[in-house]
Amino acid sequence: MPTWPSTCRINWIILIPLLALHGCNVQQSDMAGGTPDGLSVNPTTSVLADAGAPVSTLPPPRPPCASTFTGCGGQCGQIKDPCTGKLHQCGGCASDQICDPLSHTCIKPKLTCAALGAQCGLIRDSCGKRLDCGQCPKGQECDPDSNRCVACQQVTCQDLGYQCGKAWLGCGPSSSLTDCGACSKGQVCNASFNLCEPACKPKAAATLCAKAKAASGVQCGYISDGCGGTVSCGGCPSGQGCGVAGVANRCDLLVGRDQCKALGKECGKLKTACGVVECGGCPKGKVCNANNLCGPPCKPRGCGDFAPKQCGVFNDGCKGTAVCKCPGKGAVCLASGKCCVNKAACKPGRCGTWVTDTCTGAKIPCGCPSGQVCDPASKTCKAKKTCASFAAGGTRPKCNDHPFYNQSDGSKFPCPCSAPDWFCINDTPAKEGSCCKNVNPVCPSSGPGSCNASVINSCTGAVTQCKCPPGQICVGTTCVAPPGCGKYGATGQAGATCSNGKSASFPDGQGGALACPCAPGLACVDASGAPVTGGATGTCKLKKTCADHGATGKAGSTCSNDKSASFPDGAGGTLACPCAPAYACADGQDILVSGGATGYCKLKKTCADHQAAGKIGDACSNSKIFTDGFGAALACPCDMSGGLFNNACVGATASQPGVCKCSAAACTCANSGLPDGCGGTLGCPCPAGKVCNKKNNKCCAKTSCAAPPAAYPAGACGTLTDGCMGSSFSCGCKSAAKPNNKCALKPGLKWGACKCVPDSCAKLGVGTWANDGCGKPITCKG
Repeated sequence: MPTWPSTCRINWIILIPLLALHGCNVQQSDMAGGTPDGLSVNPTTSVLADAGAPVSTLPPPRPPCASTFTGCGGQCGQIKDPCTGKLHQCGGCASDQICDPLSHTCIKPKLTCAALGAQCGLIRDSCGKRLDCGQCPKGQECDPDSNRCVACQQVTCQDLGYQCGKAWLGCGPSSSLTDCGACSKGQVCNASFNLCEPACKPKAAATLCAKAKAASGVQCGYISDGCGGTVSCGGCPSGQGCGVAGVANRCDLLVGRDQCKALGKECGKLKTACGVVECGGCPKGKVCNANNLCGPPCKPRGCGDFAPKQCGVFNDGCKGTAVCKCPGKGAVCLASGKCCVNKAACKPGRCGTWVTDTCTGAKIPCGCPSGQVCDPASKTCKAKKTCASFAAGGTRPKCNDHPFYNQSDGSKFPCPCSAPDWFCINDTPAKEGSCCKNVNPVCPSSGPGSCNASVINSCTGAVTQCKCPPGQICVGTTCVAPPGCGKYGATGQAGATCSNGKSASFPDGQGGALACPCAPGLACVDASGAPVTGGATGTCKLKKTCADHGATGKAGSTCSNDKSASFPDGAGGTLACPCAPAYACADGQDILVSGGATGYCKLKKTCADHQAAGKIGDACSNSKIFTDGFGAALACPCDMSGGLFNNACVGATASQPGVCKCSAAACTCANSGLPDGCGGTLGCPCPAGKVCNKKNNKCCAKTSCAAPPAAYPAGACGTLTDGCMGSSFSCGCKSAAKPNNKCALKPGLKWGACKCVPDSCAKLGVGTWANDGCGKPITCKG
């Protein structure tokens, strides 16, 4: 074991709990600002984990102490007595300053690594945000007091108590992992702590956490289960984080909430010199007011609170609006806030005039219903006229294509001949015409006369030239489909005649020529193998491929990254013959070839070659920082398949890799039996006789009328509420033996006790009765 310097300045990222084991008094100031908010230090791994990640074996117990707080003395913020745990409120700071969480003095925020004088490691800025100031180069480590790179102390796995697995020992970048060996038979390596533990079935999390709490004050986070895995000991109360003060598995104040308390605020979002800080929510029954203090909820005013006004949009007194509409059809809201219904209406049949709205004073125009028009002379509505009113249009004798026929409102409208092949002739804007049916045929769609012909309209004398539709050509007077390359045997297949340009050998039937090229993968060449040009014809021949040159794209085969003369296609062109995706085309010096140069296909490096295959404990990065060996970069994320959805890359930067760490999900009765995110299954069901309330993850005792909730005495009746499950059920009193048994409710409550009133002899009469209504016999004498 090495001799630690007097200041115990070892790389705190991995050694804080171990320092305590070696006699170093680790304070928050020893860690350049403590650990990140909501994060806890993992004593045996090289990463910072959140409160749900493995964070500790059993930390050492705190020794007994006496209170050291002597007063605020010009300090600010909330100061917690490290011994008693009591919080002392020492006030806030000016708007351009912040209360430094370490010195508890008002300062202007230092927000960068440079401002804080740090060149490496994680450091908390004045606003409590964690800054990653980078890692040290090979041969150096980060001094936790100064956050400066210093010479490595060259600690070993044995120095740190590591027994197995791959671990970062704090020297150089975090990708520099050391193999700490394997465990002996019958043991497994706990990858979270690099410790050998028995291959056993762990005890329940509650048992382990209770023991850890009693032994070492564990309050939160993850600890070893003693069998190669971890268990969760839960989170911290609202406003606190696990390990935020630098002690693993212990709850302490979050910096953001500390700022809120320093300014006397309880809830909501608060603007400070550090930006917007979230001060949390309010307890049930209270709301967060505009002054960031919790208080009773605001009760908005309703429409009935704005009398004598009946309608309008009003301020409800709770930062909202109350929209009060007038009841009844047609009612409008006046500027005075009164509702009004217009009483003015147009007389039936009247038009071209208006009436005045009795509410708004606006003019309401009087019009005609559908199917009627307004006669401007009499200002009355009349039926709308149609072409039938004038016996015109359609196939009727009279017609006019111009606005000719008078409507009742003084306008005019046309009445054309609307039937097929009917035309209105001899009409003018001032003269009525007549309908005529064209008796001459129209151009036929096919056959003789479908082109190079004309037809004359027998009514109008108009001449129509017959033309072929698109996609057809005219031969004589008949429209036919144009000839294609197939007519000349130019099918584009191997051995077929062909041309690369329009050729007289392939007339298009319209005085022009067709180009008949070969199908893809074939070339139109002459007898010497040269590609034909212009109107020359040739024969379709199969082009050469990369495979014909042995360039298969597989390992060791010849290749090129661009078109190369070494790979002619047999038709006057050249081929580019690249390698398959997993290979690179490079020369003997592993340099990628370019231009027309050729090389050989060589296997690229993969994430597995960098021990970054995504498995737990592997190196990783979500950024492209790993080389493929040929100038390209790879991203090697952690494998999240097969149930490893909590496998995450921890500690990576933009230029340095991290390590795949898997943090098992916290186990509750609500998720018992579900995957833990690390390939296992969560197992924390409620004990026998209890059921799980999945809303609050609490195990509740099973209740019934025979076994009522704890808040009720045995035999309680009426409506009982299960305080744990949040449900209600009814319990009665009557039975066959006690038909007179009734539930006597307690004043103001929905439950009470069963009470039975026996029948009297006055009711039963003379005789002996087996049941008096309360389960007892009774004899009544006369």
